[in-house]
Formats: sequence, structure tokens, C-alpha cells
Amino acid sequence: MSQPPSLLQRPSGWLVANLLAQIAFGLLAMTICLPSMQEWGAIFSAQQSQVQLTFSGFVIAYGGLQLVYGPLSDRHGRRAILLIGLTLGLAGSVLAACMTDIQGLVFARVLQGAGSAAGMVVGRSMVQDLFQGPQRTRVMAFIGMALGLCPPLATVVGGQLHVALGWQANFWVMSGLAVVLWLAAWRGLPAKGPAAAPESHWLRAMVSAYTRLAKEPAFLAYVAILAMTTATFYTFLSGAPIVLGSYGVGPEGVGWYIMMAPLSYIVGNYTTSHFIHRLGEKKMMLAGQTITVMGLLLMLALGLMGWKTPLAFAMPMMLLGLGHGFLVPPTLAGSVGLIPALAGSAAAVAGLMQQLMGAVGGFSVGLVPHDGAVNLSCLMLGFTALAVLAHWRLHRPQRASATAAKPMGYRPWMGILYMCLAASFFPVMNGLAKWMSQSYTSEQVVWFRTVSHLLLVLMVLLPKYGVGILQTRRPWLQLGRSTLLMASTILFFTAIQFVSLAQAASISFTAPLIVVLLAGPMLGEKVRMSRIIGVIFGFAGVLVVIRPGSAVFHWASLLILGNACCYAVYQLLTRKVAGIDRPETSVVYSALLGSVLLSLAVPFFWTPLASLSDVLILCSLGALGALGHYCVARAMTYAPANFVSPFNYWQMVGSVAVGYWLFDDLPDSYTWLGAGMIIVAGIYVGMKAEKATS
Repeated sequence: MSQPPSLLQRPSGWLVANLLAQIAFGLLAMTICLPSMQEWGAIFSAQQSQVQLTFSGFVIAYGGLQLVYGPLSDRHGRRAILLIGLTLGLAGSVLAACMTDIQGLVFARVLQGAGSAAGMVVGRSMVQDLFQGPQRTRVMAFIGMALGLCPPLATVVGGQLHVALGWQANFWVMSGLAVVLWLAAWRGLPAKGPAAAPESHWLRAMVSAYTRLAKEPAFLAYVAILAMTTATFYTFLSGAPIVLGSYGVGPEGVGWYIMMAPLSYIVGNYTTSHFIHRLGEKKMMLAGQTITVMGLLLMLALGLMGWKTPLAFAMPMMLLGLGHGFLVPPTLAGSVGLIPALAGSAAAVAGLMQQLMGAVGGFSVGLVPHDGAVNLSCLMLGFTALAVLAHWRLHRPQRASATAAKPMGYRPWMGILYMCLAASFFPVMNGLAKWMSQSYTSEQVVWFRTVSHLLLVLMVLLPKYGVGILQTRRPWLQLGRSTLLMASTILFFTAIQFVSLAQAASISFTAPLIVVLLAGPMLGEKVRMSRIIGVIFGFAGVLVVIRPGSAVFHWASLLILGNACCYAVYQLLTRKVAGIDRPETSVVYSALLGSVLLSLAVPFFWTPLASLSDVLILCSLGALGALGHYCVARAMTYAPANFVSPFNYWQMVGSVAVGYWLFDDLPDSYTWLGAGMIIVAGIYVGMKAEKATS
């Protein structure tokens, strides 16, 4: 080449084709043998679960090894790492073709996946190295078109090869392709990419690279958009056969309807490659998000209207594919181009998170029934809403205050991690409380929750602060806080004996909305009409969840509303004492009065403890609650509350998972819809609060 490809007006066709083939190799290897898996059980006398390991093992190795190849390619150059990966992929393909038992085939597939991962990471990284600006996004669009074609094309070819030549033929084809791509990489790709000087150990350099990326909010936003978009698409792929089956479509016809989304995705990528120069990345991403949401809302509307036909399901998914075709290429280009020196590491993180969230999306399909498209569209809208939230975080206007120096300890990814941990501890605590309430009274369960919490806090704080931890300037406010928290806990633990955890979590999310209504009279804060409208929308979601007057309404839902009111006032009183008493004092008083009062009352409601395991479970309630509140407090130290608070809504997912695991409860479509309205209202009100503060 006479000049670097980044300086060419148009990318070299051979170079782009080479990169496309390297990136597509892993996806071809993953899917070409899917038709053969139907017969591997009989061929190898193996159970279906063992056969499934050949696929899941490939996916795990394919996703996990990307984290290794990325930093290594940044450090030692792209082509060398790609050649190593192709060598492993070739070895895995040859071994798979020669295997005579299922255990050996699983091992060969893992090796094949480990090698195939290099092409995805290195190929995306080389796009960053070799192309710039809109040209990079254009090449990413070509990649999107190729990846959209791979799964359907590979399964068709793989099925024909299986019938004509046997299942081994697919692996021999992949072996031959690996050899061709090895030669193409050796002869047709640049020998070296931007490689860091190997001054430190490779493992230390890898950790350093990922740590630096994790401190970049823009990179986290790009990855979140990619991950949630992939989760939406995988949810569609997993749920579409079930929905179409409920509409009477047989196996022979399912693929034709599913093909509408990948084909429109290819069209979207093609359109992006031609309009990216004129419109720019921001407008293409916004158009993609808008079209995606429109398609999902159309599918939901048709489902609610009772249009149970295959076309009513598949046609809106053409908008989904088109929107993703607009959205994914500029998002990929942004993720690898943010820090050019770490393009390989960035591509690895993006690829892994896409695989992980895709798996979460596929798993979520099994959590709800699918007699129609309503539940599936609600799941997809949930993942898309998270992608939209990440998009807003990425492109929101920067104010003067936002451009000021970040506070000491500003680590947004740690704030997100701690808030998600808190949102995981609370559903487990609530599920165990519901489980124990089947054998013991609510008062007894709440007593264990409160007393164990208090004892744990005192064990941690007394050695450091002594009895001075109990000194307060506002004793009545502190006692009022403790009383409200006790009442809130009693109401919640009583209610979950009668309603599902998901329904209880949905209604309890109204607490921040109630805080908005009470902040004016209690704190003297000015509440704007826009926030009041958000609160009204949230309470409309509550009505959708509890449906008063219908057959599904239960009086215990009102206890959850009472719980939310008590907790909202508790939060407002906490604000009042925040600048007066030390936080540790407030933590102790939160459980102090409740422990004393319940200790006086619990003998009248006591049920003998059946076993030591019950005692441990009851005591763990306080530990889980304390850990949850600690994680919330830690999250606030790493990032602003308005940044990490939306991640508290992860509790909804945890509540559904725990409810299904312990009680075989799954929320209906109205609960999902109402919960979504409440969550959207909470995020909207939080955004307005942030704007008013700025």
C-alpha cells in the first residue's frame, strides 16, 4: 500500500473483505453446526444437556477469550494475535471432525470458540487502526451487514452439508476456511498495529487497560447501548419461535418470519454506510433508537388489540432490525475509537458484554408465558429502555457545572456496581422473608430483621465510636425515623404473604414519587409542574399493577402503598437530620427504636423456632438489609445520586428471579407494563430534579 488506509477516500475492497471474513469466522463456526445438534444425541448416545454443552461451551470460550485477546493485541500487535487465534480455531475444527464421543466434541468446540474469539476482537480493533471518522463507521456498517447474514446463511449451508456429507463436513469446511483466513491475514493485513511498549507484565497491563476503560463514562455508555441492544435482539430470537408457535406457525415456517428482522438489519447497515457522512454519528444513533422504540410499541399495541397473526408480529420487527442497523455501527465505532491505544481492550469488553447480555435476554424469555406478543414486547421494551437511558447519558448536553473538575474518588463504574449489588441483596432478603412468613408471624420475622441489623451495626460502629454514637441533637426526629422504618418493614413483610415479590417491588418504587409530593410541605422545596406530571404518570402505573375493582386486585397491595408512604417520609426525615447528626448515628437509630418496641411486642406473636436453619435464615435478613444499605451508601460516594439511582430498579429483575425460584411466581403482562410506567416516571422525575439542581 502506498498510503495508510485511513488516508484513502474509499477503503480498499480487499482489505475490507479480509476484515469482514476474519470477524465473521467466529459467528460462522458458532452456528454452522446447529442443524447437526438435533442428531448428535443419537449419534453419540448422549443426553440433550450434554449436546447443549457443545454450544454453551463454545459461547463461553468465545466471549471470555475476547478479554484476553484485546489487551494482548494492544500490547503485541494485531496480526500476531489473530494468527494465534486462527491456529487454535483450526486445531479445534480438526479435532471436532475427528471426535467419536460427546466429551471430546465438547472440548473441541471450546477450543474452536477460544480461537474464533480473536477474529472478532482483532478485526474490530483494526477497523479503529486503519480508518477514521465516518469512514470507520461505514466499515462498521459493512461488518453489521456481514454479521446479519452469517447466522441464517450458516445454518442453511450447515444443514445441507449435514444431509449430503455428514455432520463432520461442517467442521472440515471450517478447517479449510481457517487455513484460508490464516493465509489472508498473513499476506493481506498490516504486520503491526498500535502496540504498547511491553514495560510491565502482560497481566498487569491487561488489568490497567480495563481499569482505565472502566473510568470512562462515555465508554461505559457505548458498551451499555451495545449490550442492551444485543439483549433486545436475542430476546426476540429466543421468543419469536414460541410466539409464532402460539399463532399456529410450524417449524418449517418460523425461519421465514424471523428472517425479516436480520434482513432489515442489513438494510439499516447499508443505509448507514451511505448516510453517515451526511448525517453524522449522533443523528444516526438517535434515528436508530427512535425507530427501534416505534417498532416495539407497534408490536405491543397490536398484541394488546388482539391481532394474533404472524405478520402482526413480524412486520414491526422489521422496524427493530432497521433501527438496530442505524444504531449499532456508530456505537461500535465510538466504543473502539474513544481511546485508540486501547482499541483491542475496548472491542473485547464490548464483545463480552454483548454475549453476556444476549444470554440474559434469552434467559428472560423463559420467565414469562408467551401466549401472544405482549409479554415478549414488554421484555424487549425493558432492555431497549435501558439502551435509551445509556444513550441519553452519552449525548446529554454538558452544562458548565458538569465540565468542572470531578470530585475526588469519582468512579462511576464502582457506583453502578455497588448500586446493582444493593438491588440484588434486597430482593433476596424479601424472598427469604416471604419464605419464613409461611411458618412464622410477620412480627417475628420483622423482629429478627431489625434486631440482627442493629446488632451487626453496633458490632461494627461501637468499637470505633463508643457509646457516643447514640448522641443526637434531634432525638425526636431520629425516633420518628426509626418508627417509620419499622412500620414500613411490617407493612411490606405482611403484604408479601399475599402478593408476588414482583408486584410488591413495582408498587414500592413509588416511594421516590411520594418524596417529590411531600418535599414541598416538609422541606420547603419548590416542585415544578413537570415533576408532578411525572408523579401522576407513575401512579397511573400503580393502578395498572393493582387493578382495583378487578378479579386480580388484592387488599395487600394497599399495604405496599402504605409501605412506600412510610419509607418516603423516612427519607425526608433522613434529609433533615443529615446536616445535624453524623451518618453513623442515623444508621444506629434507624433500627434502634424498632428493635426495642418489637422486643416488647414479639412475645405475644412468637412461634417456636423449628430448626437451626430457620434461625440462620431469619438472622440473615438483617445482614442482607445492612449490606444493601451499605452498598447504597458506598454507591453515593463514587458517583452522584442522580447517576446511580436508576440502577436501583434492577430490584425488579431480582424480584422476578427470586419469586420464580422460590415460589414459581411470574408477573403477568399488566404488572410488567405498570412497573415500566413507574420506573420511567421515577427516572424522569430524577432527571428533572438533577436539572433543577444544576
